[in-house]
Amino acid sequence: ISERDAVEKLLKLRKQAAPDLKYLADHPGIESLLAKNSLIGDPDGRKWKNAPYNRNQKYPEGLKYSTVVPGLMVRSKAEADLAGAFERNSVPYHYDEIVNIGGIDFAIDFICLNVRTRKIWYWDHRGMMDNTEYIQKTLNCDAAFLNHGIIPWVNLIITTETRDQPLDLQWVEMLIRFFLL
Repeated sequence: ISERDAVEKLLKLRKQAAPDLKYLADHPGIESLLAKNSLIGDPDGRKWKNAPYNRNQKYPEGLKYSTVVPGLMVRSKAEADLAGAFERNSVPYHYDEIVNIGGIDFAIDFICLNVRTRKIWYWDHRGMMDNTEYIQKTLNCDAAFLNHGIIPWVNLIITTETRDQPLDLQWVEMLIRFFLL
């Protein structure tokens, strides 16, 4: 069976899905295949990027850093730098999208699309890796991610920083070239 035929079958199942088949629409592996199909006629990913998505509405007061995209405010300087890097490299992305993983809503820093491969990548920036509580929270997220097929360097890119070690933008550019272009 070809990949296209498989995607078409999954789309039909998704439309007809009984509640017990809902996992088909929510599983990250299926999501990536469905994204490929939804990009037919969208070679640069612009439609995908501009399509409405469920964006995190919590803590709007934290959105205080402007980006190179007019009107897009983010929660940290590093996130602003990441958005700028995606824009420079023409990587389509969603910022702070809510994704339900195992019944829990997670706000993913960036969900990126590799237009060439049509693969969805999650990008998690961990900006306070010198904070014990924050580290524990990321470990809990990692467990949920792993249990639902979101795996570092398979479909999850992770960047980190501390107060003394800021985000390395050269490293970001290398990651973008390797995984997203």
